[in-house]
Amino acid sequence: MASMKWHDDVKRWRVFWHVTLSDGTVNKGSKAFKKKPDAEKFKEKCEQSAETFKKQPYISSKLLLDEIVKEWRTYSRLFN
Repeated sequence: MASMKWHDDVKRWRVFWHVTLSDGTVNKGSKAFKKKPDAEKFKEKCEQSAETFKKQPYISSKLLLDEIVKEWRTYSRLFN
């Protein structure tokens, strides 16, 4: 999820993002821009990245390599 806000005190557009990854960790932050079109492009990029993260499967580090490969093959068939 991404949002955009105008900060009048510094005369900048700020884009905020917050993504909860499939393993439960949170990726969040913000970035400031002078021009609104640049901020809108970055906001769109953040939203696309969030959708990509949501589609990726979570693989526990406790799995064996052959189990990970088998799970990855199953996952990759969904997009072919």
